Amino acid sequence: MELNGRIRLDGQKIKELRAQQCLSREMFSSKSQQMGCYLSISTLKRAESSNKIYFRTAQDIASILKVSLDDLQIKESPPSEQSHHKNPLSRSEQLHRACTTLARVNNEKKGSVIYIQGEAGIGKSSFINNLTDYAQNANFLNFRLPIYDNVTNRKTILQDLIRQFIHHRLKTVTQHSRCHSHKSDSNNAECLKCFAQEENLSYEHKRALLALFDESASILKTINYHERKSYELELLFVLIRNTQSPICLILEDIHWASTDIITTIQSLTHEARNWPLVIILSSRLINNPIYEIWNNSVLNTPLELFNLSPLNDDELRSMIGADKKFPKKVYEKYIKLSNGNPLFFQSLIDMKTIYNESNIPQSLNSLIKQELNRLSKDGVTFLSSAAILGHEFELEEVAEIFKIRGYTPQELVNCNFLQQVKDKHFIFNHDLIRQGIYQHITEELKKELHELASTFYKDKDQLKFTFHLRKAHQVEEALSAINDFAKNLYEKHDYCEALNQVDVALSLPGKKNLYSLYYLKGVLLKVLDLPAKATQYLEKALQEAENKQDKLEIRLELTEIYAVNQRLELSEEHLEAAKKLLTGNESAEVVNNIKKYQNYIKKCTFSLNNTHTKLQYQTSSVFKTSIQNLDSPHQPSTDCQLKKQHKIALLHSVTGPLKEHEEGVIKSCIIAFEEINKNGGLLDHSIEYEIYDGQSDEYIFREQAEKIINDHHITSIFGCSTSSTRKQVKTVVEKRNSLLVYPYHYEGLESSKNIIYTGPTSNLQALPIIDWLMNTTNADSFYFVGSDYVYPVVTNEILKDAVHEYDGKIVGEDYRPIGSSDFEDIIEGIKQANPSVIILTLASIESNKAFLKTFHESGINKDGRINLVSLVLSDRDIDHIPITHCQGLYSIFSYFQNNDNYSNNDFIQKFKSKYGKNERISGYMESAYVGVKLWAKAVQKCKTFSPEKITEAIKGLTYYGPGGIAYVDEKNQHIWRHTHIAQVGNDGEFHVQWSSEQPIAPSPYPLSRSENEWNIFLEKSKKRWEGSWGI
Repeated sequence: MELNGRIRLDGQKIKELRAQQCLSREMFSSKSQQMGCYLSISTLKRAESSNKIYFRTAQDIASILKVSLDDLQIKESPPSEQSHHKNPLSRSEQLHRACTTLARVNNEKKGSVIYIQGEAGIGKSSFINNLTDYAQNANFLNFRLPIYDNVTNRKTILQDLIRQFIHHRLKTVTQHSRCHSHKSDSNNAECLKCFAQEENLSYEHKRALLALFDESASILKTINYHERKSYELELLFVLIRNTQSPICLILEDIHWASTDIITTIQSLTHEARNWPLVIILSSRLINNPIYEIWNNSVLNTPLELFNLSPLNDDELRSMIGADKKFPKKVYEKYIKLSNGNPLFFQSLIDMKTIYNESNIPQSLNSLIKQELNRLSKDGVTFLSSAAILGHEFELEEVAEIFKIRGYTPQELVNCNFLQQVKDKHFIFNHDLIRQGIYQHITEELKKELHELASTFYKDKDQLKFTFHLRKAHQVEEALSAINDFAKNLYEKHDYCEALNQVDVALSLPGKKNLYSLYYLKGVLLKVLDLPAKATQYLEKALQEAENKQDKLEIRLELTEIYAVNQRLELSEEHLEAAKKLLTGNESAEVVNNIKKYQNYIKKCTFSLNNTHTKLQYQTSSVFKTSIQNLDSPHQPSTDCQLKKQHKIALLHSVTGPLKEHEEGVIKSCIIAFEEINKNGGLLDHSIEYEIYDGQSDEYIFREQAEKIINDHHITSIFGCSTSSTRKQVKTVVEKRNSLLVYPYHYEGLESSKNIIYTGPTSNLQALPIIDWLMNTTNADSFYFVGSDYVYPVVTNEILKDAVHEYDGKIVGEDYRPIGSSDFEDIIEGIKQANPSVIILTLASIESNKAFLKTFHESGINKDGRINLVSLVLSDRDIDHIPITHCQGLYSIFSYFQNNDNYSNNDFIQKFKSKYGKNERISGYMESAYVGVKLWAKAVQKCKTFSPEKITEAIKGLTYYGPGGIAYVDEKNQHIWRHTHIAQVGNDGEFHVQWSSEQPIAPSPYPLSRSENEWNIFLEKSKKRWEGSWGI
């Protein structure tokens, strides 16, 4: 491997392995997405041509092909040195490397993360067992937290971890308090209070502890949701700090983890750097959340990644104990069958059936079936019953639930189905074994056993109760129980888990009370600060509601959400609809709230420029008490105090017609830098930003860039919006070899080694709309309306080529100066041309407002025949435009606020917490946020703030942002992104109509012409503005 982290792979071997697995290049790329690698076809082609690729990319290719990286790597040493090449790392060598990490943490008192990934049965648990044995001998405390599908949630994880802290404390206290004088129940309020006293917990942390175990109803009423989550994390940090010994925190099978657990893991990994804490995580390759955990953050805690490949033949032979007597042909047959899978191989050598060529099982599942046939009837009955309960169980539970008395499962332990952990506590030898047993249970018996389990857990554990009802196919009972459970969680302010339960209920087959589920989901999304999604589900609930009372409740919820988010037109609409539903028998509270809503809307309508009239849920006396606990979240305190600073510049328009277009980008950049500083900064520096005003003038942008670099010696600039301002700054950063991170979509026809382009190019953000319109709306004629500067003129030229490819017509093309508001003559031109599509590239909000108003009032599109498309307007921009003027408008971006993924929800919540619940997020704001994070990851990679080194390091980096994967192209420093086409609905929100299946490769120079031809066109266009770029 070279010093820059590039290696060559054996391209022919990659092709052969692909062929063996029947994977085309397209299928290979698709599979990489499922595994979270996001490898493009062009990257695969480079690897198959044995060109140098990045080491991380090579690891991903090896993981997809299920081989070790050493099996693919070309050995480039001279022939005389070939004999000195090391074999692929064995498990013992990998274990040694992991143990070295533990030793370093113990010596330096600074934490680390060990991430173990591999396919099911590959030996992850065994690897962890060996690692924790070493840790225990090195005086580490091992806190093990397995995660099970449908059973484990954030609350149970935290409870289990606190219990282990309490158990450790019980071993170390010298004078027992009264609750420690016997076998302590860590759920007991007295024990928890005693533990809090011994740990010297603050009042807030004590409250969080008691609330976590539901030991105080009064606390649950006073502590709000955001505070509770924050103080729970702080509580863990305090307990870790108070513990004298180093700690290994092991979370196994995190591929089952909910987004709430992933968020907690993310917080722990960031803080691990401050203490002697090793976080050990394991995951299968499928549904592997590694990209969700780290690729959407900048991690300062060291990370060791272990890809467990299949064992080689020698490693498998070493697993055969001295007590095992096999003929060589037998174990060689087992080695071949196991294909390097240690679980299957171990099961083969442990099986009780005498080896016979005719009956040797060909898979783990067939082996389990064969071994079940050897068991006694009681053994099979017990094993089937235990498999129903899950991976671990108590002997007494099996006896009581399934009425199995007097059976001792020793034969099941001897047959390696089970392991006895404690006196009466058992676990399955591996969950694949449990799943294999479960598959061999008849459907009728499964249903019967799950019914018995649900009866047992009904009053003991709501989560298990609802789980077994679902598995028993008792859909109506399950829906009712889940609904009650979700409401109970809501009352306890456990909103994320309540939302998970509602989603489970909605996924169940058969008839269900959709009104109740949609309504509850809408309310939960509201309190989680996701108003756009909340209104969608409340609208669905409104359609399902049958009586006036239910409709009234929904209308008032919608009135509240739209009012808080300053969508006053919609708020008033729902309030008027609510008033029509009044029967005269409503409570005084409902009547008073309606009056207050009405007064508030009236007040806002007559003072729209007064920002003080904007309400937040938590400060409004208008809104119901159920949402009064939505204060801005308390942030967990950290030990990060960085003395050194590194300055960067934010160069945007704080004044002028571009102000509204750029102010959101400044806000998203600030959030990104604050997150970086909170998580330890970069290279022991905090990142400090200075804001410079470009005043919406391309020449002032250039002057400011020169001042930033020459006078203030800042080498990294984040800024510019229009192409004309970017081109002016481009000449400055190229001359001084500095760096510009540019977040806006643009026309292309440019590539600079001194610019990172995090916004989409025309082949991502413009051309797909032509394909989509032609294929879905039968569009045939186009009219272009844009601002008179380089981006609209060049973009429209690119679109013309695409339209002509479809034999479409360009029937009009008009431009106006930025900020123009007079479009009467253009509307007349549109009337005469009668196009099927109008494409807008107007730069300022004021120009877009004026055009859409004039267009709407002209009445020329009453029949909706004309498709109106904006390549500029995003979620944030349409907030300034009346819904009646923009309803039906199409737009295309790499990000829309309604994008449904974990990272986006977290981003929206942080943004609204900092800047207000009425804030909306645009595509270029997300691109700016992603740009900061990619820059930070590049700084970490090259270990310097040198612009030249950063631009080299950033090539090939990926970041999992709010809009999904972002990958920096290694050739042109533009970003691979997914593309989405969305339309404004009657709620004033963008709703996605189409999304690209894969991230699209950026192509700054569209293929319709050569690069030289595009450059000639660009130079000719420049004469239009007398040598400038249009502003």
